[in-house]
Order: sequence, then structure tokens, then C-alpha cells
Amino acid sequence: MRNFATRIFIFFILAASVAMTIYGQDKTFHSMRARWYRDKADDARLPLRVRINHLDSLISITEGPERFAMLHNKVNLLYDLGDYDRARALCDSVVPLLPADSLERRLNMQWSRALMAFILCDYSKALETAYGILQTAKPDSLRYVDSRACTVLVDFFMEMGNIRLTRKYQDMASEILGKIPLSANFRKKERERLDGVFKQMYANIYITTNCLDSAYSEIMAVERGVKDDVGKMTQLIYLGEIARKYGKTDMALEYYTKALNMEIDNFNRCFALLGYMELLLEKGDADGAAAALDTWREVAAKIKGSPLEPDFLAWKADFHRFKGNHEEEALILRRILELNDSLESYTRTALTDEIDKRYENISSEKEAHRANIVSRHKTWIITGLGFLSIALLILAIFFLMQRRKESRRTKEAENMLDDIKKKHSDEVRDTEESLEGRNRELSAMTMLMSRLNEALNRIQMVSDDTSIPAEERLVTVKSTLRTLEREGNVWEMFRLYFEKVNQSFFNRLYRLCPTLTNAEIRMCAFILMNLTTKETAILTNRSARTVETIKHNLRKKLGITGSSEAFMRKISSVSESEFLILEQEAGHRHIKPVN
Repeated sequence: MRNFATRIFIFFILAASVAMTIYGQDKTFHSMRARWYRDKADDARLPLRVRINHLDSLISITEGPERFAMLHNKVNLLYDLGDYDRARALCDSVVPLLPADSLERRLNMQWSRALMAFILCDYSKALETAYGILQTAKPDSLRYVDSRACTVLVDFFMEMGNIRLTRKYQDMASEILGKIPLSANFRKKERERLDGVFKQMYANIYITTNCLDSAYSEIMAVERGVKDDVGKMTQLIYLGEIARKYGKTDMALEYYTKALNMEIDNFNRCFALLGYMELLLEKGDADGAAAALDTWREVAAKIKGSPLEPDFLAWKADFHRFKGNHEEEALILRRILELNDSLESYTRTALTDEIDKRYENISSEKEAHRANIVSRHKTWIITGLGFLSIALLILAIFFLMQRRKESRRTKEAENMLDDIKKKHSDEVRDTEESLEGRNRELSAMTMLMSRLNEALNRIQMVSDDTSIPAEERLVTVKSTLRTLEREGNVWEMFRLYFEKVNQSFFNRLYRLCPTLTNAEIRMCAFILMNLTTKETAILTNRSARTVETIKHNLRKKLGITGSSEAFMRKISSVSESEFLILEQEAGHRHIKPVN
């Protein structure tokens, strides 16, 4: 019996040892796997999507508070990737799950939530979240989150063009930063980084208000303190903006190029890309701008849906106008109008007014609320309804005016596009008519000279042929001359060939003025060929003075007030319906044409 009990005891000891060994091995393997996933997720050399996949694997095997820190890290990676919708959705899903005692994690996640909402143009949610962070009671060690919340407000009011509130929250952020004590959660390196960010924001305000010297001073003040790549990229972009406003195009392009070539995936590269392409288009290098867009297409993809989209679309409209693609330009202009339509403008205005009421005058709002609770008199209700009716009426009028303004802008854009098309069509038609006239002139001259050369070559050949007796050569030359005479002299030859390439020209001249002499008709043909007075005199064996006299009489008969060449070209090239108008103006509509 004693031996049996001993055996049972030894068996339990061995079983416990085996179980502990297996458990220890499993725990060691779990720790090794978690460490491997963590190293891969933190490896900046790997693509962002690969890092996010490893982080998802790490999150799936992690429990407890560490899991929330990993989720926040995933939000940051999604932001760097440009996947703002997923980042915002992750923030929205994580915030309700955070423990009540995790104030720091909750505030930081709320700040990320506000940032994503601003980038996605959900300004109402962004402001509500940012102001909520500022109003949350917190120890001094967590006040650094307030300074981050102020950056969202600064970006919003800068976007709205409200410099007063932009400066207010910029100053508040700097003041908060100066009072935050250093701790394990807020180290000296983070304070220096935020200080550099705020100075760069001041530089942005100065650039917006064209205080370029002050902007450059702010940038130089933090140049030595900026050590992270994001801060360096922002610095390069601001230097590019300053150089651009100073008119130093090449310098600005160099700063933008350096920012774009940095091997980090940050939204600020969108600002660099947009500035770079705008400068190239201003220089007239549209192909270079298109190549840049193709080179950094992943950066351009982040612009869609962000506050930069209207500026990007404006650049595309300018690009298509520069390339002559007016239909594409019109489509993009309509898209810009849609983004900046009256409803959006009203929403922004109403949102700014709501900020003043809800956040900027909090004490006044509380007193009004308290007074409303104390007194519920019927007069107040009637007054409120009256004001509501007036507000609705004003709102309806405002919407109607904005809609009319939008319609007028659209119509103006369409009219401008039609004018551009008409002008382009007229230029093309004038060019084609000019080329056609030149070709006709060249053909007429070529045929005339060809026929004369044939006769002259024949005479020359017979004259040089010594094998033929002189009398026979003389007979042959006289025969050739008689042939030319039988063909009606040089002018008749010219007229024959000229009419082949300028059909109905002489016919139309006769319809306009039947009293034209042969010399004047020939002069019309020479004017159409754009011959000079000297060339015409040589060709007709007349003096230059006589040629000028014929031209003068011709202008009086035909009533020419402008260019004689343009008038002849018009007679030669216009359609029959257009010529009838000319004929009516000349008072010869009923004159029958020469058969």
C-alpha cells in the first residue's frame, strides 16, 4: 500500500514537470513570435502596408492595455499611408473600448480622430473633438495633448482665412508648451519637436499675410532644432513657398524637389507636389508638370478628398487650358464649382458662427441659457418664432442668391469656353485660307513659267544646233513665236492657267464691275499673286508709276478700302452665298456673269 502511494506521488510530480515544460516552451514561442512581429512593424525600411500587416498579426495575439497602444500605432501608420478613411474608422471603433482610467490613451486617440476628420473635410467633427480635448480636465503632465489639439484648430482657421483665431490658438499652443513639465510621457525631445512645429506654423501665418522676412526668420530659428524627417520636409516646403513669393522660381523648385525626394510617406508631400507642378506650369513646362504628376502619382492620390483637392483641380484646369484641351478644362471647372458650391460656403460660414457661439463666448452662452430657463414667458416664445421665421426667410434668400451666382458663374465659364473655341476656329480657318491662296498662287506661277520655259528652251535648242542651216533655224524660231501668238500671247496663256487654280475669279470680278479694262483685270490677278509693283512692272513691260496708277484706279472702281490683296483673296475664296453679299454691296446683283 505504501509503495502504491509512492508511485502515485512520483507520477503526479512527473506529469506536473512535463506540463510546466510544455507551458514554458509555448510561452517562449509566443514571446518570440510577438517580438518578431513587433520588430517588423517598427522596421521603417519595410513598405507601410507590410508593416501594417505585421502589426495586425501582433494585435491579434496581444491582450491587455498594450493592445490599445498598438491600435494607436496602426492609426499613425494608416495616416502615413494616406488611408485616412480606415484611420478614422479605427479611431471611432477604439475610443468607446478604452478603459475609463486610460485618460492619456483616450486623449491621444481623440486627437488622431480630430486630425483625420479635418483631413477628410469633416470640419464639424474635427472642431467638436478638438474643443472637447481642450475642455477635458487633465493633469499638467497631459497638457501636451492640448497643444496638439490647438494644431487642428490652427489648421482649420487658417483654411477659413480667420487670422485672428489662427493667431489665438497658435499663441495658446506655445503658452501651453512652455508650461508643461517634462515627464516620462513628455520628454525633452518631444517638447523640442512641438516647439519647432509651432514656429513653422507661425511661419505659415507670416507667408499667408506676405510677411516674408518674418516667415524666413521663424524658419531659420528652428533649423538647428528640427531633427526628424517630417520637420525637415515641412521646413523645405515653407522655404519653397517663401522663395516662390520672392519670385525665385528655380530656388523654389529645388526646395520642393528635395521635399518630394525624402523617403518618408507624409501628407506634407502633397503640398510640395502641388507647389512644384504649379511652378512648372507657370514656367510654361506643362510636359514637365505632367511628368512630375506621373512620377509621384502615389502622393497625388492622397490629395483627393483632402482640403487640397480644389487647388489641385484648379491646377489641372490650368494645365488643360495650356494644352488647348478646353473641353477637359470646362469639366474640371464645373467640378471646382461643385466643391465650392453655395451649400458648402454656407456650411463653412455657419460653422464659423457656431464656433463663436459655442466655444469662443462660452460665458455669454451660459448666461443666455440660464436666463432662458428662468423666464419662459409667452413673449419670448413668440419672439423666438419671429426670429426663426426671419432667419428662415434670410436663409432662403441667401440660398437663392448663391444659386443664381453659381448659375451665372457657370454660364460665364461656358461663354468663355465658347469664345475660346470660336477664336480658335477663326484662326484655323484664316490659316487654311491663307495657305490655300498661297498654293493657288504658286500653282499659277508654276504653270505659266513652265509654258514659257518650254517655248524658250525650244528656241534656245534650235539656235544652238549648228547642224541645222541658219535659214532653217530662223524658220523654226519664227514658227515657235507664231505658235505662241496663235495661243493668244503670254497673258492669254497666263489667264488660261490662272483660271484653272482660281476658278470663277475673273467671272466674279466682272460681276462686281463690268467696266474693268483688260489691264485692270490682269492687275487684279497680279495683286492676288501678291506681286510687288516692281515685279508687276517688269512682267507687264510698264513703268512702276503706270502700275501704281492702274492700281489706284482699280481700288476706286471696286471700292476697296483695306488691303487690295485681302480683297482679291476674299473674292477668290469666299463661298457663293458670301459673294452674293459682296455683290449686293457693290450694287451689281443683277449683272449676268460672263459665259
